[in-house]
This record gives sequence, structure tokens and C-alpha cells, in this order.
Amino acid sequence: MKWLDRSLFDSPIQYALCLNREDFKKFFNSDKYFPKTGANIILASKNDNLHAVITLADDYKDLDTYEVHAMLTHEAMHLVDYIMEEICEDNPSKEFKAYMIQNICLELFATYKKMTKGQK
Repeated sequence: MKWLDRSLFDSPIQYALCLNREDFKKFFNSDKYFPKTGANIILASKNDNLHAVITLADDYKDLDTYEVHAMLTHEAMHLVDYIMEEICEDNPSKEFKAYMIQNICLELFATYKKMTKGQK
């Protein structure tokens, strides 16, 4: 599992990309919510911090990079919504939201590439 940078602004949610069941189970002490297919995002509060773990199911290895990026983008949208809720932003500007999604997606894509050593 790799924790990602929150450099666009100081996000109240620390987020990570997880590509395997072992890391997921180590963080959550269970693999009950590890995705069977596709991807998911799970929020957890640990040590007075809010965490979001974006996880790809084991079948991600059978997908091409574009399919993985599409799933990561989908989960990034959920993450942005969670961040907006956490900062009590009911009506963010379209540009602010677009920059957040862009930044989170770039971080996820780059991290995915590093974690898979560019195999995809």
C-alpha cells in the first residue's frame, strides 16, 4: 500500500492506493471489504485521522491501463465528495473540484505505475 501526497491543499483525509489483499488486511485487520472485482474506496478513522484506501481487486492485473485509470478516476470522484463533506463545502466551484480530481488522479496514476513498475 502506498500513501499519496495531499499537496493541492491540506486535505483532511489521508488517502492510499492498495493493490493487494495482504496490505488491505494489515491496515483494516480484515479483508471483509476487499473488492471481489473492480475497485472500491473505504473510509476509516485511525489514531484521530481520517483515511481513505482506494483498492483494486485482484483482477486488475487482467485489465489494460485505461480500464484501471477509469476505475481510479471513479474512486477519485468519491474521494473528492468525501473531502468536500469533511471540509463542509456544500457548493464548491467547478474549477476547484476539477483541480482536485485532476491532482488526485495524477497521484493515483503515477503511484499505480510505480507500484506495478510500469508493467501495464
